[in-house]
Amino acid sequence: MQMGTKTSDAGYAIAVDMAIALDDMAQAEDAFGTALDDLASMAEAEGLTLVGPWRVALRSMGPTEDREMLFQLQMPIMEQPTEEDLAAEYGFEILQLAAQQVAYTYHKGPLDQVQMSLMGLIGWVQQNGMQLEGLPWMVIHHGPDGGEPEGCELQAPVQ
Repeated sequence: MQMGTKTSDAGYAIAVDMAIALDDMAQAEDAFGTALDDLASMAEAEGLTLVGPWRVALRSMGPTEDREMLFQLQMPIMEQPTEEDLAAEYGFEILQLAAQQVAYTYHKGPLDQVQMSLMGLIGWVQQNGMQLEGLPWMVIHHGPDGGEPEGCELQAPVQ
């Protein structure tokens, strides 16, 4: 499995938080798809241009007391928001994504099986004398025709 370090992309993104029950993790891909469609519709309604692959960021490393995993879906946008844009209330949040040093690896296969790849990445980080500096995220890559995801790139901020 290919692993390494690099600098993540900087920019702006729109984001929504969501929770998926542990018992429904096999349905996560469908839930993400529905939420992304909704987020894209809201972006279009606000005149925002979506660019680049979308990200799924973990909001915690383990489940909540209600046995849910918390995620944040992030879709990069072309525009640089004004202070007024950042203060406005939408059906989504506008985030500034800072460039940062990350450890990364690739996962091919169903997204509900990504946990093993993530554990491998965390082990690699520790074996190479680095420390995690925050929660990891997945960058979802689509096929050449923009169809179903072919896999994802796992990224975790490191020091």
